[in-house]
Amino acid sequence: MIKIRDYKPYSPEWVIAKFFDCWKRRAWVQLLDYVQLSWLNQYDEPNRILRLSLQTLDNAEFVQVNANTGAVAVIIVDIYLKLKTGIDKSRHSVRLVYENGRWGVDPRSII
Repeated sequence: MIKIRDYKPYSPEWVIAKFFDCWKRRAWVQLLDYVQLSWLNQYDEPNRILRLSLQTLDNAEFVQVNANTGAVAVIIVDIYLKLKTGIDKSRHSVRLVYENGRWGVDPRSII
């Protein structure tokens, strides 16, 4: 699992580590603190959307930081999901956006 303490607080890597930690613990309300603000504002119940969209997380590992412009960061992550048939591994380019003074994960890059 991605270790939160390995990254500078509030950096894109730290935010994504916190996001995956909350997802693994199924802490849906806390997870919202690490989601892109403009995505959150589109929904009346964003925690419900995430809860229904995100499957059970087993593990997540950084592969590499692909880009960071200061406004958008893209981080390649291997995501391991628990399925009835076993563990499914997939690679995602997780997008983070810097809005209103904070980084937030764009859930569309994972769902």
